[in-house]
Amino acid sequence: MIYELKQILLPFENVYQNVIVDSSEGSKGLPTLVNTLILSPNHRSFAQDLIKVLNDSVEVDSDLIISHLINIAQLFNPQQNVNAAFLRQTLNDFISQKSNLDPIFNGTFKTISDVNTSSVSGIELSIFQLYQLNVMHMWVTDDENISTKSLKDTQLIIMNGFGLNREARKDPSVLEIGNNRQLVEEFNQVKSFLASTANQATDLGLNLAKENLRFEDVVVFYRNENFQTLLKARDDTLYILAPILESDLNWRSMKSVNGTGDEFLSTITNESNVAALNELSDEEFARQLQMQEDERYAQQISGNRNRSQRDSNKPADSSKQYIKKKQKQVKKNMKESKLKKKKKACIVM
Repeated sequence: MIYELKQILLPFENVYQNVIVDSSEGSKGLPTLVNTLILSPNHRSFAQDLIKVLNDSVEVDSDLIISHLINIAQLFNPQQNVNAAFLRQTLNDFISQKSNLDPIFNGTFKTISDVNTSSVSGIELSIFQLYQLNVMHMWVTDDENISTKSLKDTQLIIMNGFGLNREARKDPSVLEIGNNRQLVEEFNQVKSFLASTANQATDLGLNLAKENLRFEDVVVFYRNENFQTLLKARDDTLYILAPILESDLNWRSMKSVNGTGDEFLSTITNESNVAALNELSDEEFARQLQMQEDERYAQQISGNRNRSQRDSNKPADSSKQYIKKKQKQVKKNMKESKLKKKKKACIVM
């Protein structure tokens, strides 16, 4: 699969970085794994080769990404022999399959010790743990009757209790048989909880996330069978990476569980990256955007250009050469722009 890339200003560093934009169906597990690794200050050093590949491209093949991820997994686990074939297959599954993680309503997940080691849920969680990434959800309650249960537990309760509840409405005496009354009460409690938290997040879960995450923490956020990259900014606001190709918007704040008050923005600014943001004038920023567009165009036409030049027996400029030329020109223009600004400043003084 081919993923498109988009350049963003890192939230915690004075650096621009390409991230994966995924608009496909599926769990978004692979793009989220990559984006979380390259955005987290605690993980970037292990992913330098992958970062270089992403920054040198406008799109990237999933096979190349997976090859780099296998190498990175070995760096995180130097004392273990990583099963490359198994890891490659599992990472490929992240591309198209929906997630099957089983959240427990106390903020945790069912782990390999809780479920069969061959289950999809156990494997998914272990993959993120292989890269020392934290996976979290916000579907949390303090109701003791619900908090120890998982999503799959409640689904089983609903399935088993539906028929019994319908019988009890017709004939209340059914409740006096065995533990039927308790089963119906549990069914009604679970049904009410699931209906009131259909967006799979609660205010309690959101508040706990804000309390437990530290500034610069970048984690994998699980919700509605999908993975997303989430971080905490200095003002305690949580932000989800949500880059849109045909827009300058890259982040969505998470100020509520139902979207009230949430905002879309292009950059998360703080003292570590505001210098880079301020250095770019409107004109210079436009040049960067044009350079990205030129790179994309160069890749699209490189095949046609090469074929045409082969026919005329002339050496073909590769797309990389074309890109380098444009990058040099942009850098030259930016230097000239800065020199002009300095001259103007001197005249004013």
